[in-house]
Amino acid sequence: MFPALALQSVEDGALPVSKEAQIDYFKAALVEERRKSEEKEQKLAEMYTLLAQRDSAVRQLTVTASEEHERIAMLEGTLQQHKNGLDSKMAALHSALARERQKEKASHILQQLGEAEAQVEAQASVARSALPDGVLQ
Repeated sequence: MFPALALQSVEDGALPVSKEAQIDYFKAALVEERRKSEEKEQKLAEMYTLLAQRDSAVRQLTVTASEEHERIAMLEGTLQQHKNGLDSKMAALHSALARERQKEKASHILQQLGEAEAQVEAQASVARSALPDGVLQ
């Protein structure tokens, strides 16, 4: 109870009338106010401690997030290098496959030419044999 309220209580007759009793009452009220003030100070100190812990946690999370961003950027760079390497390998494989197909086509064409030449030779041989002797000389 605050002293101003205590004085009003004396006037209302709620407090003891003797000065010593009033002094004891005010001392007790002062002790109670100090206790409440100390409780408030303790709670305030606890709040400051919690705020400091929160700030520390936020700073740590910021550092961790920054490290993770750096790690992700490094991994993206590595991934891009691997992708570029794979793109080069794919281009080389496509080129090799195209060369192989060209070789197969050329081989097939040579085979067809050989077969056509054999047919022409066979037809020429048949035609020569059908001609009378001495015509080709």
